[in-house]
Order: sequence, then C-alpha cells, then structure tokens
Amino acid sequence: MDENKNIKQKRNKQSIHLPTSTVRDPNINANDFCLILYLKYLTWRSGNRYEFDVSLSELKQFLNIQDNKTLKSSFNNIFREEYITREIKKILPNNPIRFFLNQKKFDTDGNLDEKFFTYLPINILYGMKNRKLDRKEVRILYYIKSYINYSDPKKEYCFTGIEKTMVKELNMGKNTIPKYTDMLVKKNLIRIEKNKLETSYQYDEEGNLIFTRYNNHYYLDFNNIDKL
Repeated sequence: MDENKNIKQKRNKQSIHLPTSTVRDPNINANDFCLILYLKYLTWRSGNRYEFDVSLSELKQFLNIQDNKTLKSSFNNIFREEYITREIKKILPNNPIRFFLNQKKFDTDGNLDEKFFTYLPINILYGMKNRKLDRKEVRILYYIKSYINYSDPKKEYCFTGIEKTMVKELNMGKNTIPKYTDMLVKKNLIRIEKNKLETSYQYDEEGNLIFTRYNNHYYLDFNNIDKL
C-alpha cells in the first residue's frame, strides 16, 4: 500500500475534529487544550449535545490530572476564553460537573473545508488516558496536523518555525517545544527532516522573511498513532 492510500485510509477512521483556530489558540495551554479535546469527544458521545454532566473521576483519568487545583485553573481559562458559557465555581468530590459548551467553539459539522478544522484519530485521546502521551505531546500532534496540506501529495509535512510560530501559537516555551518533539520522535509518532534551502532566505507560512539555510519538515506517522 503506498503512502497516499495509507493516509486516505487513516482519514476514514474515527477521529476527533477541532476548529483549527482552537488548535492554534495562544490563549490556552496544553492542559486547557486537552480538556477541550475531551469535551469535544463527549459532544460526539452524547449525540452532539452541548450541555452534559461529566464524571470527575473519568475526567481526571482521561487527562491524567489528579489535583483539583490544576483542573480548576483550566476550567477558569476555558470559561474566560468562552469555550464554556457558565463558570464552574466548585469541584465537589464524587459529584459530576455540568458543562455548558459554547457551540460556536465546538461545532465542526458546518465546516466542510479542511482548512477550518483539524482532526486526528481518537487513539490520541486514549493514548493520553493510557499514559502513552503527555498533554503537551497531544497538542503538538494536533498542531503539526493543522499545518499539513494533504491536498498537495508532494507536501505531506509542515515546516512551522519554532521561534516565531510554534512558541506564539502553542503557548509553550522555546525550550519546551524541542523537548516534546524529541519525545514524539522517540515514540515514532512524528518524523523530522532537516532540509537545506535553495537560497539564503525563504518565507514562512505567515509571509515573514526568514534568514536561514535550513528548516525542519515535520511528518506524522499515522501507522504508529493508530497503535496508541
């Protein structure tokens, strides 16, 4: 099976779709992003509802977050950024948490153009639940996917610049990103190729002039993502 056919098959598997604007939202951190990813999964599981109760124990299990303080911080963040419409003021032991989602932030059904949303196999979520993936790794995988243009079979990679774009849009430190991309490489979930440029300058995705003779191409390995 050639690579193009392989990618098409992966697209047909059960996936979790998120608006690309969410994937690149600099106002949310990796914890917030993974909470949003889990809530998106619950909208599907509940039959496309945007108001539902969530088990606190299940939420902690999926996100691998055990302390309430970290959870409460993310609840506050996604309320401030209008991903949920009602503030969650208390976390009570053994009590479910009711979420009221902002449909505009979660609905991807009306966006048929792939440039408006990003999706990866549901295995990503279960990989996090099963402690195979860190929350920062999950967000980076979605982020890389958001910049890959699969309509061009000759460019099934992205070359997002760490200093200008990834740091700004991922809300991660300059030294944090290489640490977690290296971890993803070791897990065979991404592949990074260093490429020499033809000239002494090139333009990045935002049209900014970059003065480097090398850039990194980031590839996703869907075969290994499916094994999570």
